[in-house]
Amino acid sequence: MGVQVWAQNLARRVSSLPKLDPVVVRAWTSSALQAAGISMAADLTTQYILRKPSSNDEESVEEWRPDWRRTASFGIFSFAYGGIAQRFIYLAMDRWLGVGVTLAHSVRKVALDAIVHAPFMYVPSFYLSTSLMQGKSPEAAVTLLKSKYSETLMAYMAIWPGLLTFCFRFVPDAHRVVFIAGCGYFEKGIISFIADSA
Repeated sequence: MGVQVWAQNLARRVSSLPKLDPVVVRAWTSSALQAAGISMAADLTTQYILRKPSSNDEESVEEWRPDWRRTASFGIFSFAYGGIAQRFIYLAMDRWLGVGVTLAHSVRKVALDAIVHAPFMYVPSFYLSTSLMQGKSPEAAVTLLKSKYSETLMAYMAIWPGLLTFCFRFVPDAHRVVFIAGCGYFEKGIISFIADSA
């Protein structure tokens, strides 16, 4: 009897949720898939550039074997975080700081991104989630985050403030994910290099 009441209450709550517009869902999914593809391409490029010789024999032909699990972790992270979560974060910034595209609006959003989003959300979630998806233990994920945090945050601060100022000022919301993902090709390549360095 209790389960039936619980199920009826759940069904009533689910039916009262707002209906998702299929056009919006398709646009968000498309943007998230593009972000994932760009991130995976950046990781594969970095892996190729940083490939290690397969033997000590200089005459042997080097056979490159990508780490597909690592590449998939970058893609999944970029789909979920860059394509969906980050979009919600930036829409929340619009609600808190205003939707305007003036330089003052853009600078406030970039400051919030640099002071709160990057250090407390983006960088930690990147290392923790990709490490776990690559099969590392939670302890190893935290250790990697601690060892790469400062270098990654410095790279983020060198890359993103100018690009985000441009993005918040001139790029319409519907195109921000793809713009950020496109610029993120280089950022993900740098992060991939940092993550790969000893």
